[in-house]
Amino acid sequence: MTQPFDPYAPPPAGAPAPSTTPLYDACAAANQARRLRVPEGLATAVVVLSSVFLAVQVVSTALSFGAVEAYAAAADPMDVFTAYDAVAGLLSAVMFAAFIVSCLWLNECRKFAVAVKPTYRHQRGPVWVWLGWVVPVVSLWFPYQVVRDVRRSTIRESSGLAGWWSTWLIGNFASYQATLVTMRGGDPVMLPFYELVAAVTLLIAFVCWLRIVRELTVAQRAHVAALDGVAG
Repeated sequence: MTQPFDPYAPPPAGAPAPSTTPLYDACAAANQARRLRVPEGLATAVVVLSSVFLAVQVVSTALSFGAVEAYAAAADPMDVFTAYDAVAGLLSAVMFAAFIVSCLWLNECRKFAVAVKPTYRHQRGPVWVWLGWVVPVVSLWFPYQVVRDVRRSTIRESSGLAGWWSTWLIGNFASYQATLVTMRGGDPVMLPFYELVAAVTLLIAFVCWLRIVRELTVAQRAHVAALDGVAG
């Protein structure tokens, strides 16, 4: 005769104990998925503003050829105001907007990276996401380290960043030299040269930057999709 089922009876000897690990893992994945948010809106804004910055840089380079004569004829370069100078002011405004949005995006990416790989040690703290770009001297390498660690902890590799960072530094140095010509004098014939160097190197940096933004966004989506799959 079949014995009635007793829900309180201990399991027979040798039977594996039921595991709650799958349920725990599913709950943990669901909680982490809720915390993770891919900053796609900020990523799009970064791409748009970076594109506008590059476009204005190209216009500035084209106008620099016509500004040479005006600067050569002026006793004081600060007395000169040309279309090139007007565009230079616009370029500064666009660059500031791109800086704000890019740092907001990078800050969210760093939070995401810490969430998906909390054991990874970032060489620079969160404050350097912002200050690394503007503090003298350390701005030569701190932003690179921030982006490198975010990318490495999200995508698990950090190759391809050297080209982006080296061309960014060269482009900014050339832009600085062009600014010195318009503010402190110097050979105005060099102005178009500096602007051309800036335009070419910043174009390369822009292409590399778009690749970084795209790859991080794709990797972030994959992390969230994987967690949603475990939670489901």
